[in-house]
Order: sequence, then structure tokens, then C-alpha cells
Amino acid sequence: MSGRSVIKERKLEENEVKIFGIVSNSPIHKLAWLINNKLEWNLERIGDLVIEDDRYKKILFNLNPETPERFTCRFPICSFVNEGDKYDIDLIKNKSDSNIFFQELKNFDYLILIHGVFNYLPIYLLNELKSLPLIQLAAEISIKKIKDQSLLLSYK
Repeated sequence: MSGRSVIKERKLEENEVKIFGIVSNSPIHKLAWLINNKLEWNLERIGDLVIEDDRYKKILFNLNPETPERFTCRFPICSFVNEGDKYDIDLIKNKSDSNIFFQELKNFDYLILIHGVFNYLPIYLLNELKSLPLIQLAAEISIKKIKDQSLLLSYK
């Protein structure tokens, strides 16, 4: 599976992306399958979100001193594009080994990022996610909590 490299910089508007955090110890494929069945989405594993730059390591990762200057870290990602309604959804594993993609969201195991015109009310989506047996917690996250917002765009 191919990865996508991180490199873009700009601020996002609150209405450009919706972010939901999920606490679940399930593998990404099981979680995607459950979400697909519940919400009639078609999340599919598209590869890994790849970090290959030492500039981000101090911001993003809990690293030990033996980490090489340049390293690669992979975060599994599933994606679904709804071309009719003009939005796309990504399910990203926020934790990979001892690394965390968004340090400020370290309590969440997974993130759902929704780009585009999304017709669901956030409370509806949260209630649907919370009803799934493998999800312990689901919460909407304000984009203002993300310090390095360029990472939200970097894989697009």
C-alpha cells in the first residue's frame, strides 16, 4: 500500500472540516466495517498516512533518544468519497506504536475527518458512533484544538 507524504501549510476554517475523536482498541479494519454497516458508508483502507520528516518529530511524537534523525512513521487510513453529496471521510488511526499523530488529541485512538458539505448533524453522527459496541467514546472536536492544522491538509 502506498503512503502519502506530509507537506502543506495553511489555516483551516471551522466549516471546512469536521473532526470526531474515537476511543476504541479495535483494529482499523473492524472499526471501519462497523461504521460502514451502521452509517451506510464505504470506508476502505487506502494505505498509510506517512510522516517522513524530522521537523515534525518534536511536535508529534513521544520519542526516545535513540530515534534516528530522519524516520518514517505510518498511520493507517481508511477513506470514503461521497461524490453525490460532495464530501469525503477519512478514518485515521491517531496512534501508531508509541507515536501519536495529533499530540493534542492523544486521548483518542482514531479520528474521523470530514471534508466538504456534510449533511448529517454532528449529534446524529455522535449518537450513531456511540451506539457501536467497539466504541467506548466518541466526541466532536473543534478545529481550534489542533495546533498544526497543516497536517489536516497534508494527506489530501
